[in-house]
Amino acid sequence: MENGEKRHGKSRFWLGFSIGLMAGLVFAVVFYFVDKSLNGPIQLLVSPPASESAVIEEAPAEEEPANPYVGKKLTAKTVASPVPSADTLDNLVEDSILMDDEFSLDQADGPELVYHEKCLAQRTITVKSNDGSSAPITAFEVEEWSESTVNKISYYRKNNVLKIKGLKIQNIKIIFHQNQYYIEYNGRYYPIPENEDFHRLAPVALP
Repeated sequence: MENGEKRHGKSRFWLGFSIGLMAGLVFAVVFYFVDKSLNGPIQLLVSPPASESAVIEEAPAEEEPANPYVGKKLTAKTVASPVPSADTLDNLVEDSILMDDEFSLDQADGPELVYHEKCLAQRTITVKSNDGSSAPITAFEVEEWSESTVNKISYYRKNNVLKIKGLKIQNIKIIFHQNQYYIEYNGRYYPIPENEDFHRLAPVALP
């Protein structure tokens, strides 16, 4: 009877030992594959307390919006201008010539606008009678003034005061002919009636 109990007890011991051994093997195999899949040792669930000298992570800086034109090659657009034809160029040249002529005519008709005028010389000129008649004014106070326009002569007369532009005062003579006063200059005669401003001198033939 006692031998039967002993055998029964040994059987249960080896059965338990076998089951425990198999369970250990199974646990070891599972632990090996889990550890291999995680590529490292299994970390403890409870992490160590952080030290007081832990570095505080800075917030990432805000990135500026990217410029869509950076890195792109900009190409300038060229606009082809029409080439004028020969007829168009001729018309433009003709219009320019006509405008210049009109401007010159307008200058000749109206009074001269002269800037920075100044008196260059003064001289008293005695009047000579060309037809033997007696001149009411026997002498003129003649002044030579600067002229900004080249090759343009003009005068301004009030009573016996005569201002001249464009003529040399040393070559001027004044004559009286048929109740009219004239400037004689290099063989030409210019009538000088009284006026209110500078007017162009135009040569005439004595009657």
